[in-house]
Order: sequence, then C-alpha cells, then structure tokens
Amino acid sequence: SVVVAADADEEDTPEAAAAKAATLEKVRALRARLEETIKRNEEADELERIPREDLLIDEKFRDELIAEGDERVAAAKEVLARETLYTDYLGAKIKKECWDTMATHGSAVVGFKDTELVVYNYPLMVEDKRAKLAKGVAFLRRMEVAEQEYLADQGEIPTEDLFDLRVDLPASAGGGDGKKKKKKTEEEEDEEAAAAAAAAAAKAKSSSYESLLYDMFKVYPPRRKITQMVMLQMATREIRRAFNADYDHMVGVKNGYMDRLGDLNIRIGDIRRELKGWTDTTDDGAPVFVPTIELVEIENAPVTVKDSEIKSQRWLSPEERAKKDAEDAAEAARLAARGANDPSERALKDMMGGQLENDEAGKQAEELPKPDWMLETEPEDYSDEQKKLAREYDKKNKVYQEDLLKKRRLLDAELRKTRQEAADIVKTWDQELAEFSARRCDTDARLAQMEAWLVVCANEVEVGADDDVRIELELSEELRDVTEKKAESAAAVAEFQTVVDAAQKRLDACVEQDKKLEANFIRALGDIDEDVIKKLLNLYKRRKNPARKDKTTSRAGKSLRAAGRRVSRAGAALRAADKLKSSKGAESLAAAAAAMIAKPPDAEADTGGADNVVLAARVDPFHGAVGGPAAELKHKPRPPPVEPLDPDFDRSEDIREKDWEKLVEHREKKIEKEAELRGIKEDMDEIQSYMFRLTEKDAVLQARIDELEGEIEAHAGARFARMYDFLVPITVRQGLAEAIVPDLTPTGLEVTKAAEADVMLIQRDVVNTLNNSIFKHCEGKVKRLTAIKDFKKGIYDLEWENARLDMEADDLVAKIKELQMTRADSALLPDILYDPMDAKTEEDALSERKKKEMDSLQRRVNHAVKLHARLLADKKKEVQKVRRKIESIASQNEEISLKAAKMRESVSEYERIRDSRSAAAGGKDNAAIAAEMKMRSVVSQSKLQHIARAQAEELTVLEDEVERLRLRTFPSFVERTDTVRLPDIHARPTSRRQY
Repeated sequence: SVVVAADADEEDTPEAAAAKAATLEKVRALRARLEETIKRNEEADELERIPREDLLIDEKFRDELIAEGDERVAAAKEVLARETLYTDYLGAKIKKECWDTMATHGSAVVGFKDTELVVYNYPLMVEDKRAKLAKGVAFLRRMEVAEQEYLADQGEIPTEDLFDLRVDLPASAGGGDGKKKKKKTEEEEDEEAAAAAAAAAAKAKSSSYESLLYDMFKVYPPRRKITQMVMLQMATREIRRAFNADYDHMVGVKNGYMDRLGDLNIRIGDIRRELKGWTDTTDDGAPVFVPTIELVEIENAPVTVKDSEIKSQRWLSPEERAKKDAEDAAEAARLAARGANDPSERALKDMMGGQLENDEAGKQAEELPKPDWMLETEPEDYSDEQKKLAREYDKKNKVYQEDLLKKRRLLDAELRKTRQEAADIVKTWDQELAEFSARRCDTDARLAQMEAWLVVCANEVEVGADDDVRIELELSEELRDVTEKKAESAAAVAEFQTVVDAAQKRLDACVEQDKKLEANFIRALGDIDEDVIKKLLNLYKRRKNPARKDKTTSRAGKSLRAAGRRVSRAGAALRAADKLKSSKGAESLAAAAAAMIAKPPDAEADTGGADNVVLAARVDPFHGAVGGPAAELKHKPRPPPVEPLDPDFDRSEDIREKDWEKLVEHREKKIEKEAELRGIKEDMDEIQSYMFRLTEKDAVLQARIDELEGEIEAHAGARFARMYDFLVPITVRQGLAEAIVPDLTPTGLEVTKAAEADVMLIQRDVVNTLNNSIFKHCEGKVKRLTAIKDFKKGIYDLEWENARLDMEADDLVAKIKELQMTRADSALLPDILYDPMDAKTEEDALSERKKKEMDSLQRRVNHAVKLHARLLADKKKEVQKVRRKIESIASQNEEISLKAAKMRESVSEYERIRDSRSAAAGGKDNAAIAAEMKMRSVVSQSKLQHIARAQAEELTVLEDEVERLRLRTFPSFVERTDTVRLPDIHARPTSRRQY
C-alpha cells in the first residue's frame, strides 16, 4: 500500500489541488496494475503460479511495513489492555459494592400471555452491623412490652400464663384417669391443624419487628423516635423478606407450570403426528403456546455475558491460533480418511432421505399390510384358498380400521383436553400473577406508609437532636459568657462603690467644714452692732466687687489677689494629691503642691493653660478617659475668679480694724475652702459619671441575661410543644382523601385560618381513657355519697330510737308520779310494781339489758375513739398544710425583704447621686436629706408591717376556709342546742344541703 501525506500547513491553492489530484490518479493507476497482476497470478496454472510472498519486488520495504504494523499492533494492544484493565477493575468494584453486597438480587416473574404483567421482587442487602444493633434494640423493646403488660396486669395474672411443664402433653396424659383416648375425626384434626397454624402465625407475628412498633401517638420522646426508626427499618426489611418468600414460591409455581406445559406440548405433538392425514379431526392445527424465560426473570442476567452478545471477533493469541489450526487439520484428515462413500451418510440417505427427523415415523398405517401373494395376484385370479384368505384379511382389516377410528377419536378427545388444559394453565397463571401483583401493590403501599413515617421520625429527630440542641447550646454558651461578664461588672461596681463612698465621705466632711466657717466667723466677731455684722457678712459672702469709678488699685489689693491665686493653686494641688494618694508618695505630692503654690504669677501668665493641662494629666487618674477633667479642661466652664476686698472702697467707718482683719482672715479661709469644695465636687461628678456608666453596663448585661433566660425558656416551651405536636401518618378511605374546609363567614379567610389553626388530632384511645377516668371518679363520688347517706340514715335511726326511749322514760316518770299521787299503802306497792312470780325473770332481763347497754356503750366508745383518731389525723394534715403555707409565705416574705433591701440600697445610691448633683447645683441641706431618708425608711418599715399584718389576716381567713371546707366534706355530729324538735319533725331547710 502507498500512503500519501499532505502538508497541513500548506495553503489550499489551485496548483496544490491539481498536484494532489495528479498524485492520487497515479496511485490509483498503480493500484489497478498491482491488483491485475495479483489476479493474473492467481488464475495462472499451478506450475506457473508465483507464491504470494514472492510476488513483491521490494522486500526491504515489505519488512519495514511489517515492522511498522507490528509496532502499531503492540501499541494498540497496550492501550486496549490498559482500557480493558480499567474497565475490568471498575466493573469488579461496581460488582463488589452493588452486587456482592446483596443477599437477594432483583428479578421478576412475567405472565404467559400478558407479557406486560410483570411483578418484581425486593432486592435486599446483606445484614450488617445495623441488623445487630436492631436485634439489641428489639430485645430491649420486648423487655419494655413485657414490663408494661406485667404492670397492667399486676395482681391479676391468669394461671394460664404461668409456666407449666405439661403444656405439650395431651389432655389425658396428665390426668391419670385411665380413660381411653377418643379417636379424632378428620374435621377435628383439620380444626386442630388450623388452630396450630393460627397460633404459629400469631407467635411469628408477635415476635416480628412490626409488633414491636410504638403506637403512632406515643412516639413523642426523641429516644422513642430513634427506636421507632430502627424498628421501622427492620420491619420494612422483614416485610420485603416475607414478600420475597412468596415471590420464590410463585417462581416455583411458574416453573412447575412451564414443565407441565412442556409435557403437554410434547403430547400434543405426538398426537398430531398420529392424527396426521385424518380429515375428521377437530384440531385446527393452531401452533401450541411455548413458554419462554424473559431476561428480567434471570437473576444473574445483569452480570452474565452471553457469546451472542459479543459482536466483535475474538482475538486469538499465537498459541491459541496454532492449536485451532491443528484441530482443523485433524478434522480434515479424518474426513479424508473416510473417503467419498461414507457408510453413515449413505445409510442416512437410504433410510431417512438424508434427514434425522421424519414426520412419517409416528404415522400409523390406514390398513393392514397385505400379504405378498395379494400384491402379486389379481383378485380375479385368486384360488379358493386365496379367496378364503382374502375374506379373512378383509375381516381383520375392517376390525383394524374400526379400532384405528376409535383410537383416533380417543386421541382427538385427548388432544382437545390437553389443549384446554394448556390454555387453562396459561389463564390460571396470568390470574394468579395478577392477584400477586395486587399483593405487591398493597405491600408497596404499606412500605410507603412505613417509609413516610420513617422520614417523619428522622426529620423530627434531626430537628430535635440537632437544631434544637444546637440552639440550646448556643443560648447556654452565650448566657454563660454574659453571666461571666455580669459577674465581672458586678465586681467592678462593688469595687468602685468603695471609691464612691470614700469620695462622698470626703465631700460631706468638706461641706460640714465649709458650713462651720461662717459660724466661726460670726462667733469670732463677738458682741458688735448688728448692722456692722450684716455689713461684714455681706463682705464675707461677696466674691465679685461692684463696678467702681476709681480704677486704681492699692498694694493691699494686689497682694490679696496674689494670695487668692496662690490659694486656688493650693486647692488644685491638694485635689491632685488626693487623687494620686494611692499611687504616689506623700513627698512627691507635697512637692507638687508646694511648686504650684510657690509658682510666681509671671510664670503662670507665660505658660498659660498648657501647664495646667500637663499638670492635670500628671495628677488626674481619669486623664485620657472620655468625659474626664483633662478632656473637658478647655470646654468646662469655670467660676469667675474671686476678687479681693479693697479697704479703701469696702471698709466703712463703723468697721473696726481688728474686725476688718478678722473679716479678711476668715474670708480667705472661706474662699480656700470653697475652692477645695469645688474641686471635690468636680471629682465627685466624674466619679459619679463613671459609676453611672458602670451601673448602666451592669444593667445592660442583666437585661441581656433576662432576655437570654426568656429565650431559653421560650425555646424549651417551643421544643416541648413541638415534641407533642408531631406528624402522624393516617390511612384515609378512598373518596375521603380530600378535606373541604368550610367557609364560616362571607369573607371567611380569617375564620378559616383560625379554624385550621385550632384543629387538633386526638387519638380515640385518649378520649376513651379520659372518659373511663371520669366514669371512675363519678362512680367513686356516687359510692361516697351513698355511704354518707347510709351513715346519716343510721344516725337518724339512732336519734329516733333515743327520742323514743326518752319519751318512754318520760311516760314512766309520769306514771310513777301518778302512783305517788294516789298515796297507796306501801304494802300494795310490791303487788302493783312487781310480780313475785317473775322476779327471777326480771333480774335476768335486767342483767341482759345492762349487758346490752354496756356492749352498746362500748361500741359507741370504740366508734368515738376511731372517729376521734380520724378527726385528729385530719386536723394534723390541716395543720401540716397550714404550716407549709406559713413557711412558704415566710420564705416569700424573706425574699421580699431581701428584694426590698436591695431596692433600698439601689435607691439610696441613686438618691446620693441625685443629692450630690443637686448639691453641686445649689444643693439641699444634709440634715434635710437625712430627715427625708429617715422618713422614707419609717414609711417603708410601716408598709412592710402592713403587708405582714395583711398576710397574717389572710392566713387566718385561709384556715377558716379550710375548716369550712372540711366540715362540708365530712358529716358533723355536733348537736344543735338552739332548737328542740322531735326526730321525725325536720326543720324547713333554709338553704341547699351541703355534703
């Protein structure tokens, strides 16, 4: 062969196309010459014929082509081997994962005539560790069921349930009465067999996984849902396995039918061959039905490859090819050795026409075979002996034909019966398979219901065990973090509260000292004129001088102003020293204060506010914080500077020199104390502001804790409600699957939504249980009321008897008085009152009556003792209830008192903050504040006393109510003394009788 390659990069020009066409034409001419030469060589004589391998001239090129072909073949083999290995490995993995892991492979049974009727089995996997887990769960579930049955029947266990060694013995074996056993009839044996089968089926059903399933209304706990999931999985597997057992039975039935149809078809073929050529047959010659096995009915069909499915030619290795050539050569040598006249073939041609099958083989002759002399001699030439033999032959032939006709008719009837039987088998199988298909549909519906229930349980377990737990953990973790922050915040508030208290004490001390300064000033003035005192007090309290016409200032004024500035610097230094007392030594603080006091005015003017800011930053612990003094130094308004007194303008003639000096001295102290107080108040404002931020942060954390606790409680409630509000699969009859919600209003939307939201599915057993409980309580109440009525009836009988005896005693007393009034002789009294003949009888009657009275009194005493013990027990129970209620109310009072104390502390803190702020703005007197706080404490104490008194009264009312309810519940035997009436005369009831 010649290979022509074109350059891929060459442009497709007309010249190139023409050259390509010329080259192809040349190649075709060479191919035609080569083919012609080969043909001529093959048609030449054997002596002139050249071997095919010697026909080529260029042997080197031939060897190159062969080598190139071998290389390409080797490369193709390698690629194919790799692809085959990959395909085999992939198929082996798929087979191992998807085929070998199946205990039951998928297959189907198909109908005979109705080929569309196909029923599949259920593929089942090999049991793994899940089956072992399910067995353990099933064992625990059986223990639970047994425990429930025992608890339900506790004390009422029938004797049949007890273990008996004679359970398998016949009825007469354990009696030992020696009676002969009755021979059982067939009906009794059938009944016993049916009962035994039913008992075995019930036992198998009771031991199945489906019998261990929980009731659909009792799977609300998550653990029960998990158990239900395991039981549902194994129950579905159990149902599939049971259906597969029936499927195997159906496969066996079909195989039996197919074997029977094969036998019938063989018989039909035999009969038809025997009846061939008989025109009176009823057979129409229709082809018989031959059952076949479909591909879906073969279990191993997916993993079995037939030779007919391989379309490509099988590749043979050199060894296999040499072996095949040797076998072909041996067969050719064997045929050549037999020669042209093979005896076996000659016999087949002579005897059976060259065919192994002959339709005439089973055909019976229409008449008896004639003797040879009848075939050789004409009937006219028969001799007498031959005629006699001919008549005998005719008789035998007639009998033979009659027997043959009978036989053919019997065979025809058998053919009809056989064909009908084959048709009945086909029809029966299709009907049985249709019924089995309906069973498969019912099983599918049953499995679908179980699997839907399984999905519902899995979803609810996933929501309950994953989402709910995750949300609960997140909320708990956040609550723990917030609680830790709250504890830190509470510790910071408590720690900083000590700082606030110390600052408040210092502020109160400074305010008290400031108030004492004015009193000390008045006390230092002594006895002077009141007008002078008023003028001095005005000058003492004045901080800014009025406008003056003369702007000159004296040396004393300048010195006073300088002294005022030094005093201001000293106050600032003292405040800084107080702030840094915990962190710096007293020497450094004193040095800083001395430096500030000794700082000259000129230096202060030169440095300006920068030194103040630097100093404040150095001595201020709140420097850098938002809202601190250093941050607000430039923006916070400062009071105007205190102007010194000028004796030239401010001192009047009636003010003495020593009084003026006292005024200046005390005024400087007052100004210094006011500067100190102002600094302390500023510090207090900063401390209170920081305290307010701490309390706000603490309140925010507490609010977040309350919010998280509410969320946790709401989540727990929703989880609890969702646990009982679970999906339940129900079976609805056909035609009732669609529920129509009525439109209750003209618009109907809101009411319909409300009706749908208010719908609740309640199990009938729950309603029956509730009704039984109500009936049980009602029966108990009726019994108690009947007992009370009978008891009161006995009381009324005793009252009537007592009244009758009282009346008889009154009658006897009246008779005695009447006899006494007759003033009869004492000798007649024994005859009137006593009977001498019955003296002994009277004594016996008296002793018997006394004995009866003693017995009656003893019974009354015993009854009174029992009644007293019961009443005492009831009283003790009531006392215990009242004590528990008192303890509960006392604990509530303690909690209320603790809350009130906490509230008082927080209120006092807020009041101190408010009072300090109001005092900074103009303030209120400490005495008034103390009085107000005392008044509030008195009011709170009074309110608490009122609350305690009200609760004590409430306890008294509750005790009275308990006593009243007790008297309503039990009959009272207290005799009323307000009215006296006969026992048969009852007062008209004024109200409804209470029991």
